[in-house]
Amino acid sequence: MLCVFQSALTGESLPVTKHPGEGVYSGSTCKQGEIEAVVIATGVHTFFGKAAHLVENTTHVGHFQKVLIYRIHSVLNVVQMNVV
Repeated sequence: MLCVFQSALTGESLPVTKHPGEGVYSGSTCKQGEIEAVVIATGVHTFFGKAAHLVENTTHVGHFQKVLIYRIHSVLNVVQMNVV
């Protein structure tokens, strides 16, 4: 069993319990437990990657976009450090 915060994706304030066979998304933060996982998408094929691509195609950078870009970069850096 795994408890994760998915607030970056869903806005939920409480952790969600995940069981074997259920998906765990990039951007989730593990609160309790551990898991072995198979990566099924990376980069622009993920939720964060698609959001980053949309943000990059705009000319105006608002506060929300700055926060989203910072969050995406933080998540991708953590994933990259864990892979290496």
